[in-house]
Amino acid sequence: MVSPEKFTPLEPEKPEKRLESRIEARPAGGVLSGKQELIPYIEPEEFESLIAMPVYEEFDAARSFVDLKEEIAAMKEKKLPPEERRGKSLARVGEIRERLAWQEQGIAEAIRTLWGVVEKNPNENDRELFRRVAELAPKYHFSGDQLREFWNAILKYRMKHARVERVRNEYPDDAGLFEACFGGKPRGKVEVEKGPMSLYFHCYDDGDYVAAYAFDETGGDEKKLTNAMKKRAFETGGAALSEVKIKELAGAVAIERTSIVSDRAGMFSRRRTLDKPGSDAVRAHEEQHLINRLFRPIAERVREEEIMARVARTAETVDEGRRILMRELARSARAAMGIDEEARDEVLAHYRDGATPEIILGNLTTLSLYDYKNSARYKEGIAGLPKVIAGKMMGEMSAIFYTIEAQGKEKIQAAGPLATHYSEVEPYVEKAFGEDYEKDLARWVGAIEALEKKGYGRDEIVSMLYGDRVSDWTAFARRAQEKKKEGA
Repeated sequence: MVSPEKFTPLEPEKPEKRLESRIEARPAGGVLSGKQELIPYIEPEEFESLIAMPVYEEFDAARSFVDLKEEIAAMKEKKLPPEERRGKSLARVGEIRERLAWQEQGIAEAIRTLWGVVEKNPNENDRELFRRVAELAPKYHFSGDQLREFWNAILKYRMKHARVERVRNEYPDDAGLFEACFGGKPRGKVEVEKGPMSLYFHCYDDGDYVAAYAFDETGGDEKKLTNAMKKRAFETGGAALSEVKIKELAGAVAIERTSIVSDRAGMFSRRRTLDKPGSDAVRAHEEQHLINRLFRPIAERVREEEIMARVARTAETVDEGRRILMRELARSARAAMGIDEEARDEVLAHYRDGATPEIILGNLTTLSLYDYKNSARYKEGIAGLPKVIAGKMMGEMSAIFYTIEAQGKEKIQAAGPLATHYSEVEPYVEKAFGEDYEKDLARWVGAIEALEKKGYGRDEIVSMLYGDRVSDWTAFARRAQEKKKEGA
C-alpha cells in the first residue's frame, strides 16, 4: 500500500483567462477604434520661456508614472520573477515620490524668493521675476507645466499690483479711498498703507472697522448691520477681505482694528502675526499670504499627482480606489483653500500668546470665529467642491478592464473615465471639513504637547514649528530628540 505522503498533490487548474479591473492615474480617453490599447499619454504643450533658460532634466510626475507602467510591462516580457518585479517597482515609486517632495520644497523656495523681490521692489517687471524662478529650475527640475504656472502667477501679480497702484492714485486721500471701498465716509481717522498687491486700512474708530468688516454682508448699507455682525467683528483685531465696493480689488484689501492692535497684536481673525509684535508684522504677514495664494495651484497640483499615483498603486479594486480618492482629494482641497494654513497660524499665535494646548483646541473647535466651514469666505467654494472633485476624478483617472491569460499576458478589454457623480463626493467633503478637520486640529495641537513633554520651551516650540507645514508637525515632533536638562 502506498503511503498518502507519496502522492503528489494535484494543483488546481488555472483558468485560461480571467478578468481584472484596475484604476490608473492617467486619463483613459477611451479605447482606440478597433485596437485593444489605450490612447497614449499626451505630452503637455512645451512651455516657451521669454528668457534664456538653463539646460536641465525636467521631472514630470505624470510622465514618470506612465514610464513606470511601461517598465513593469517590459519586466513581465522578460519573465522576471514577481518578487523581483515588485521590488524594482516599489523602488522606482519611492524615487518618484522623493522627487515630487523635492519639487514641492523648490516651489516653496521659489515663492519665498519672489516675495522677497517684490517686497523690496513692487514694480519689478515680469521677466526679471521669472528669471528668479529659472535660476532655481535646474536644482528642483521644474517641469514645463510648473514653469507655465509660475509665469501665469507672475502675470496675475503684475495685474493685481497695477490695479492697486491705479486705485491708490485715483484716491490719494485715505478717507476718500475708505469711502470708495466701503460705501460710506469714515467716522474717525483711517490710514492706508499700500503693499505690493494690497491696500491695508488702519481703522482707529471701531465703528469704521465694523462697517468694513461686514461689507460683504451689508454692501455698505448700515441699516443691514446686525448685532451678530458687530459681535463677530469685535471678536477680531483684523481681517483680509474677499469683497469691497471696487470689484477689481477683491482679495487685495485688509483691515486692522487699530484701537486694540497696539495692545494685542496677536488678535487676528484671518492671519496672525507670529514673528514680531505690531501692525507692521501683521501687514507683512498678510501680504505674504496674498502672494502665496497666487502660487497655490502649483503646489496643489504636486499634492494631487502624488495622491492619484498612490491610489493607483495601492488600491486593490476600482471601487476602493474611488473611495480613497474622494476622501484624499477632499482633504487636499481643504489645504489648497488655505484653511489648514489659517488654522496653523491660529495655533501658533494662541500658543505664543500664552494659551495652553487644551485652551487652543477648545477655542478653535467651539468659537464661531474659527468656524471656517460655515464662514462667508469659504462657504461657496466648499459647496462647489463635490463637482470639482468628481470632474477631476473622471478627467484624470481611468478604470481599465484587462483580460489576464494563463501565461500572465494582459489584454485591455475596455477603458473609460472613473465614473463619479458629485453626490457621491458630498459626504467626503462634509467629513473633510468637519470630523476630519477636528481630528487634524487635535493632532496638530498634540504636536505641541509632545514637544513640551520632550522639554522644549514655548518660544523654542514656536520657532521650531513655524518653518514647517502644519501637516508635517506630528512627524517633526516624533523625530525631535529629548532635550537635555541643563547640568545633565
